[in-house]
Amino acid sequence: ADVETGGIPYPLFSYIALLPWTFFSGSLARGAVSITQNLTLLNKVYCPREVFPLAAVAIAAVDTTIAVSILGILFAIYRFMPHIESVWVPVLMLVQLAFTIGVTLILSACVVYLRDIRQILPMILQFGLFATPIGYGLEVIPREFLPLYCALNPLAPVIDGYRRTVLMGEPPQLGLLAIGAFSAFLLLVFGYLLFKRMETNFADVA
Repeated sequence: ADVETGGIPYPLFSYIALLPWTFFSGSLARGAVSITQNLTLLNKVYCPREVFPLAAVAIAAVDTTIAVSILGILFAIYRFMPHIESVWVPVLMLVQLAFTIGVTLILSACVVYLRDIRQILPMILQFGLFATPIGYGLEVIPREFLPLYCALNPLAPVIDGYRRTVLMGEPPQLGLLAIGAFSAFLLLVFGYLLFKRMETNFADVA
């Protein structure tokens, strides 16, 4: 079936959505094992434990920044210019970052206690890829489910926001973005508090 892209070339439509997902999945893949891989170091040197998952997020950010250059090439191929509404991008990135750090902190702490999570993480990320509007638009989701969908997956309104602002010259859907932002920052606070609570026993578990 044809995907409704609002007249945007499909490679641009899908690639701009793939960038935040790549950042998110890369952060989780590295961040999940960031504590377990550094337990010997943690037991010898004192430093804030959250440095390790945050470093994983930073590495994923560098990788994604490099991948953005391909977006520039796609713009040139399709003779497409980002719209002035791209000024919204920093706001969207902030929500994306809050959600990513929150999930990465939770996952990195949980893997110390439940090592098997590492085995099922690729499957979870694979499912997440299809459950996130990357190959399709947000309008595929029935309207009555959108608020809940955006609360459970804050990347959805963020990706929709990138498409609308950069490619279509429209503002993001502020209602849905607000729901996603609230959920993302709530998760960030919860993730940090959970991490700090669980980190006291990291050395014992090792």
